[in-house]
Amino acid sequence: MSKTSCPKLPLSMIIIIAVLVNMLLIGNVNAATVITGELKVWHPVILTFDGPNVTEGSSPNPFTSYRLDVTFTGPGGQVYKVPGYFAADGNAAETSATDGNKWRVKFSPDQAGTWTYSVSFVTGTNIAASLTGGTSAGYFNGASGSFSIAASDKSGNDFRGKGKIEYANDCYLKFKGTGGYFLKSGANSPETFLENTDIDSTPGDTNFSAMAAYWQAGDPVWKTNKGKGSIGIVNYLANNGANTHYFLMMNSRGDGKDCYPWRLESEYDRYDVSKLEQWDIIFSQFDKKGVMMNCVLSETENSSYFEIKENGSAGGFANSRKIFYREMIARFGYHLGITWNIGEEINWLNDNETTTSYGYPPTISQIKSFSDYIRSLTYYKDPIVAHNGPSNVDDWLDDLLGYTSFCGVSYQSGIGSVNHSKILEWRNKSVSNGHKWYVTFDEPYITTDTPDLATYRKQAIWGTYMAGGSGVELYSKNDQSITNYSGYANYYLAGQKAYNFFYNNVTELPSMVPNDSLVGTGNWCLAKSGQKYVVYLPNGGTTNLNLTGVSGNFNVKWYDPRNGGSLQNGSIQTISGGGSRSLGNAPNNTTSDWTVLITSSGTTPTPTPTPPPSGNGDGLTGEYYNNQDFTALMVTRVDPTINFNWGSSSPDPSVASTTFSVKWTGYIQAPSTGTYTFYVNSNDGNRLWVNNTQLTNRWSDGISEQSGTISLTAGQQYPITLEFYQGINTSSCTLSWTTPGGSKQVIPTAYLFSN
Repeated sequence: MSKTSCPKLPLSMIIIIAVLVNMLLIGNVNAATVITGELKVWHPVILTFDGPNVTEGSSPNPFTSYRLDVTFTGPGGQVYKVPGYFAADGNAAETSATDGNKWRVKFSPDQAGTWTYSVSFVTGTNIAASLTGGTSAGYFNGASGSFSIAASDKSGNDFRGKGKIEYANDCYLKFKGTGGYFLKSGANSPETFLENTDIDSTPGDTNFSAMAAYWQAGDPVWKTNKGKGSIGIVNYLANNGANTHYFLMMNSRGDGKDCYPWRLESEYDRYDVSKLEQWDIIFSQFDKKGVMMNCVLSETENSSYFEIKENGSAGGFANSRKIFYREMIARFGYHLGITWNIGEEINWLNDNETTTSYGYPPTISQIKSFSDYIRSLTYYKDPIVAHNGPSNVDDWLDDLLGYTSFCGVSYQSGIGSVNHSKILEWRNKSVSNGHKWYVTFDEPYITTDTPDLATYRKQAIWGTYMAGGSGVELYSKNDQSITNYSGYANYYLAGQKAYNFFYNNVTELPSMVPNDSLVGTGNWCLAKSGQKYVVYLPNGGTTNLNLTGVSGNFNVKWYDPRNGGSLQNGSIQTISGGGSRSLGNAPNNTTSDWTVLITSSGTTPTPTPTPPPSGNGDGLTGEYYNNQDFTALMVTRVDPTINFNWGSSSPDPSVASTTFSVKWTGYIQAPSTGTYTFYVNSNDGNRLWVNNTQLTNRWSDGISEQSGTISLTAGQQYPITLEFYQGINTSSCTLSWTTPGGSKQVIPTAYLFSN
């Protein structure tokens, strides 16, 4: 008897049928949510849901055909949309499960108090590659709830006591919690850190057993004793002053070839849940020990991997790449110290490569698209960078200057005086462009296992910091073969001595400017004119500091970058402004490198500022619209100041309490001549122009403060426009300034004019 063939249903129809069956079986979208974690600020809150019971190899594919997002709203009105993921049985790191019905979101809240959440769980063909759209997947779609968060109880280097490290529109990263800046120094090698055979489905023979001695009782493991080597590495780095590690998250077709998030090297859309859960255990130790992860998403040999595998040629933006970014950010984006590095040596076009080669480099347009997509998934402002290659081949970076989702350069060059000039070049170019970059020296290239320690200290570490760069990582020519880190301690400790100097003595580092012209040739200088100067002498000796045009007296202290310790006195302890002044000689070892700290003594009386003109302003004209896009004008009035906290109320009975917009216009009078900083603290979006120059531009939901600077002349009036929209939940808007020599305050009515 012959078999009767049945027509195959399309994938979209299979998904719809599965959803309908699931909805009939479940019938309750407000399914129970299991909330776990310490429930403290900057600690992961884990939401786990019961959803479709699938396997890593299921059809529909659980990694491409479902999209989970949870929107969290905090006690201050902040709103964060966090991507989620398939978690198999919810304990895959221990069980190596490949199937289950657990779906999960991890989020680190930034404020104590009551948080609410709402869940979106949708399905569709390749829906995980889209940021919007999809059909309800049933189960827990639409679920909502709340939880309470207490204050953090962590301290020391633990990031959970400091907060998320964020790009802050500056040349230095900052902790979102404490507001302090972050300088990094640590390991670039081995880039194959995740190639550990303790991790599920990781082939090869890489083993970090030599580092297991640094694992301590109470540290995490999986499957009784696995992972001790990897955890030991993190401990070792932290114990020896390193606070960063660079590593690949995907090296299919590249160096090493054994690190990838999939079940098999040849796959690119079937993720290995247990492997990734084990990665996450390691990554959690980074947070606890205060070590940042420089997560490299591709390397030069596989720059176009996803596009070639999926579409057959380079170019475009493959769905599989979008899903890869989503999976990495969903599973690991809650960690507090993380840089998303789009690619190692990303623009390197090697010999004989064509558009069908895995290593064909992405175009600038593609890099911009990759950066935008990563930013759309990162609910906090994680730094997004790219790594150049070959060494010093960097002209392509000019085309990325000013691109707002792209945050900086992970720089590669040989160790020497050139790296100081290169870090300085890209720092200054970005500052001049108006979108400041976070520039780090992430591959001080050498052709030996280790560089000369003095050269590394002088040229790589201090050469980077004194150029306005904010980090350096140690590279070894033996990169992929490193399994024991113990031979590199002196390099890590040299970095710790450098960043400790800045943390302990230069709290105002982000406001200092590299200005080597103030000191003798071959020496380097960071300056906050008239207040503080840092001078580095790579070859010892002495130098003069040019204080022409600067008044007052200054204290001179010396710091030993070789041995660290306290500040010391040299042969000259005080100098005065007004000309080129000798800094004298170091306390000892005058032919070795030294750092000199020159600080205003405050002994010269500060001139009394001229009282500002009294002003006779009346405020700004406010136009209140019923919609977010400045349509349906309802009210026009003069507001004496812009200092509103409407909460959930309306600014006027005729205006809806949600989704309204306001445009304030008029003129602002400068009380004195100099540089002004304007601040807009708003919930939600704002845009500010002064004298037709845009100073802020955050047109998105959530509460935040933006600032911008501009030079103004005493007594003159300048046009000013402030736009604001209310998006969700509560609303507020405050316009403040800092006048030259003054303190921050809400701009008084006297200096605001409606016409």
